[in-house]
Amino acid sequence: MTRKTVITTAVLAAVGISVLAAGTSFARGPGWGYGHGPGWGMGYGPGMGFGPCQQTATLDKPLTVADVTKIFEGRMAFKRNPNVQLGEVKAKDDQTITVNIVTKDGSLVRQIEVDRATGRHFPVR
Repeated sequence: MTRKTVITTAVLAAVGISVLAAGTSFARGPGWGYGHGPGWGMGYGPGMGFGPCQQTATLDKPLTVADVTKIFEGRMAFKRNPNVQLGEVKAKDDQTITVNIVTKDGSLVRQIEVDRATGRHFPVR
C-alpha cells in the first residue's frame, strides 16, 4: 500500500472509531454530561470511581465481521507497528465477534471480543 493509502485509511478508521465511540459513550441521557449529575457524570462503570455504570446505546444496525475487520485494519494501520498484524476475525455467536492480533509468524498477541450491538470491545487475553 502506498503511504497516501495508509494515511487515508488510518484517518477514516480514526473518524469511524470516534463516531462509534461518540455514539456509545456519550448517550447517557439528561444530567450525565461531564461535571453534571451524580458522581463525576462519566458513567464508566463499577470500580472506576466515576459514578454509576450506565446503559450503553446500541448502534442502528449490528456490526458485521466485515465492519469489524475494516475498523481493526484501520487501527493497525494507524499504529504502524510492523511486528503485529490483524489475524482471524470471526463471529463467536450472535452477539460477539472475536478479533485476533498476531505477530508476523502467527503467534497470538491479543484476542479481543467486540459486541455487535454496541461496538464496545474488551480484551480477552
